[in-house]
Amino acid sequence: MVMTPTTTVIGPAEVAAKATFRVEVIAAGETKTVKGVTITAVPAYNIGKAFHPRADGKVGYVFKVGGVTYYHAGDTDVIPEMTGLAPDVALLPVSGTYVMTAEEAAQART
Repeated sequence: MVMTPTTTVIGPAEVAAKATFRVEVIAAGETKTVKGVTITAVPAYNIGKAFHPRADGKVGYVFKVGGVTYYHAGDTDVIPEMTGLAPDVALLPVSGTYVMTAEEAAQART
């Protein structure tokens, strides 16, 4: 089981509205500390595609665990907000249809 009674789920308001469990809501630009982990939500959206418009408020996350900074980009293309994040590990979505292509992901600069 992935979720236990002590699991904290963090997500945007859209997730909280549909979930049957408690969600700690976070929006792009917000930072929260949950169970000792500081999480910053960053924008996630498409450029030139209609799947994930910026206005939807979808997010990715930057967080640090064990001295390693992670960036989970969410459903996004390469976007200007990635610049300067400087994670140790970047988890980027690749499909070429709804998000960036493999070539775009290889060029992403965080």
